[in-house]
Amino acid sequence: MDLVKLLDFGLVKRWNQRDDDDLVKSLQLSATGAGHTVAGQIVGTPAFLAPEAALGEQAIDHRADIYALGCVGYWMLTGTHVFAEDSVIAMALAHITKAPEPPSQRTDRAIVPELEALMMSCLRKDPRERPSSAEALRVALSAIPLENAWSRERALAWWAQRLPKQKPASSTA
Repeated sequence: MDLVKLLDFGLVKRWNQRDDDDLVKSLQLSATGAGHTVAGQIVGTPAFLAPEAALGEQAIDHRADIYALGCVGYWMLTGTHVFAEDSVIAMALAHITKAPEPPSQRTDRAIVPELEALMMSCLRKDPRERPSSAEALRVALSAIPLENAWSRERALAWWAQRLPKQKPASSTA
């Protein structure tokens, strides 16, 4: 059986600016590393940080999560982060200023062109140019033609190939 765990989302909140200006101003990138979120010190995990969050903009909405999901999809397709920088600040700046390389240029695996285009649309710098909602993203994903649709049988075969073989229990009779 497949198991999916979605972690480190829900960071984007709709703040009442009048009441929470001090909280928003206190959020800053942590110098502890690109792979982990530190509560109260970071707007998002640097490797998955939307440009508007890296800039410290106060008008952050759900489209920052769409960007982060694009970063996750990119990692799943390529096995690498969108931007592989040496420091947290360099990574944040890359999310703000650099154009991401298409996933197909970072892996030897075949990537369906429609999937690549959708992942790249999630990574647009301007939030207005990303899919408008998680539902819009779901609809676009479900419309992508796949050569072999994922099924329970394919999942079981995939896991059977990758899980360590269990040794038979020995009896001590």
